[in-house]
Amino acid sequence: MTLKTSASGPEARGQKPRLVEILLARGFVATELAIAFDSFRIANRLAGQCLFRLRIVSVDASRVLPSLGGIEVAVVPMAAAPDVADVLIVTGGAAIAEALSAFLPRLQRVRNAGGIAIALSDAAQALLSAGAAETAAIHWEGRPILEEAGLAERGVNSIYTRAGNLVTGAGMAATADVVLPLIGELATPALMREVGRVLLLDRLRIAHTEQPKGASALASLPDGPLRRALQIMEGALENPLSTAVIAKAVNLSTRQLERLFTRHLEKSPQTYYRDLRLHRARTLVEGSPMSLTEIALSCGFETPSYFSRVFKQRYGVTPYAVRASGL
Repeated sequence: MTLKTSASGPEARGQKPRLVEILLARGFVATELAIAFDSFRIANRLAGQCLFRLRIVSVDASRVLPSLGGIEVAVVPMAAAPDVADVLIVTGGAAIAEALSAFLPRLQRVRNAGGIAIALSDAAQALLSAGAAETAAIHWEGRPILEEAGLAERGVNSIYTRAGNLVTGAGMAATADVVLPLIGELATPALMREVGRVLLLDRLRIAHTEQPKGASALASLPDGPLRRALQIMEGALENPLSTAVIAKAVNLSTRQLERLFTRHLEKSPQTYYRDLRLHRARTLVEGSPMSLTEIALSCGFETPSYFSRVFKQRYGVTPYAVRASGL
């Protein structure tokens, strides 16, 4: 499937449309593109005029880019779109950090011209890691990378933050929480509310709303021993504890804890704990410069060979292959 957009559109009656540019790199997050693009499109439809002129741009010379999962989108290369946008949205994705040197000057030009720059998920993390932002709201999956880089204190756990005309956000569905208030600011609050109604959003979350910190924060889980056991696991990934130790800490027998996990999570405590550590490990494999041996040890796996074996059992590919091919 190919999504095609035009770099031009009809001007609003009596008002020049604001140029909204969405910047992508290969392996971009399709959720973020779709929510951002459609929110402004719906705003134009409801307003009965072109308030926002939409343009999808590539960080390189490509004219078609694949998303994570393979959706292809027609884009305009940056070099072919020299004019400065009023709003620049940089989506997350597998290759956006590597493209920082290419898109950062463009982002700074937008800010210097008085426009609004938005960096989502991996893009926000790239700004933070490069020192281009003092603090940033990042997706919770990226926190292990910041922790290993000693930057955890600068990564904010809220869904988005705004410092002047720079917005950083966790991305994914929270893209709507960033974009709709912007429509309210650049157009009218009434239009923002109407776009939210069309998107079937009953409310927007405010900036400092916290992201889920882990499975232990899920509202669907019963309060009590299971939630406390998950909190213990989430806090001890580098030096994993035995099921017996965790059960004792929450005043249950090992068998009682196993039954709780099976009933609510459909996994044994051992399997759940291993998958939790593997998820952190995959995040580090994909986004950190740590060696595979360092990653194995930091996620509680005693040897690289065992880590590689259980990683392949879980994901169907070795950590080396993930790192080598960007899978």
